[in-house]
Amino acid sequence: MKLILRKANNEELKLQQMLDKIKKYLQSSTAVRAMCWRYGVNPESISSASIEFADLPVSAKTKNTKIYINKSFLEDANFSEEIHYIVHELCHWLQQTCDDPYRLIPDDQSTDYLDMPSEFEAFMFQVQFMKENYGVDRARQYVDELLDFHKITGKEKEKKKKDLLLE
Repeated sequence: MKLILRKANNEELKLQQMLDKIKKYLQSSTAVRAMCWRYGVNPESISSASIEFADLPVSAKTKNTKIYINKSFLEDANFSEEIHYIVHELCHWLQQTCDDPYRLIPDDQSTDYLDMPSEFEAFMFQVQFMKENYGVDRARQYVDELLDFHKITGKEKEKKKKDLLLE
């Protein structure tokens, strides 16, 4: 199943229709289904996730069970290639709305971002979605860029890469 998105104008109804289409598409993803089952919820439950576009200094974030996507993606002709960020944020949405063991372990802000259990899990599902939908090479490229951005090198980089790619 190939997702085809057309750039919508800024009307609220068209944006909501586009997000509904994305949620429906994600419900059929093996990676997203696995993520939902990990939390004991039906994949159809993601249709109730609140997602909106906003001015952000990052690609996306989830706060108080609300997902925010950088509105600059709306200007991207290939937005369908960027929905892996929604998968990452849906993982955080599940962590915040379900009985999640990671919720009981506060993320230590003094540790590396990728060492936080909630972040690592979200990246892992995001990468699995990328492998499934964009191919292994694109997923590996993303992981390399992610680890480089966070200045992770050497044996630690190879271990994290292997763990994120489930190889």
